[in-house]
Amino acid sequence: MSYFVVRQKDPLTAFSFYLELLGMPKEEFREVSGLGSDQPTIDMVLPLPRGLSVRVKAPGRAKFQDITFKRPVTDSTTLATWYLLASSGGIDLARKSGSIVLYGQDGTERARWNFFNAWPTKYSQSSLIATANEVAIEELTITYEYLLRVR
Repeated sequence: MSYFVVRQKDPLTAFSFYLELLGMPKEEFREVSGLGSDQPTIDMVLPLPRGLSVRVKAPGRAKFQDITFKRPVTDSTTLATWYLLASSGGIDLARKSGSIVLYGQDGTERARWNFFNAWPTKYSQSSLIATANEVAIEELTITYEYLLRVR
């Protein structure tokens, strides 16, 4: 008698991912958080004949989380410039659609999340301390209208 093990696909490793924004260079990050949404429920009470009622639930509007990106500070000012455009009244020009792309160990694209009409809502850098032995980190938070995993 032989036994076969049904093997699932190997899980994806989360160490190589990029932000692609329309009209901007591709940017690499060391951390991305907030990929997700939730759909609250709406409770309703519907009347029935003879004074009775029934409680039913319906789906509400989906709410998408803000996405936060973190990476070591480099000489690139692309993210800071994008934030400045959005925060100084240029929101119509700042809105961009894009993707978060996860690559496998072999360098091929393995997963992709597309988001639409995004703009930066927060830009910050870690504290700069001369006595610390750390890499300076920049952080960007974006909000968007819709997120879809397409791969």
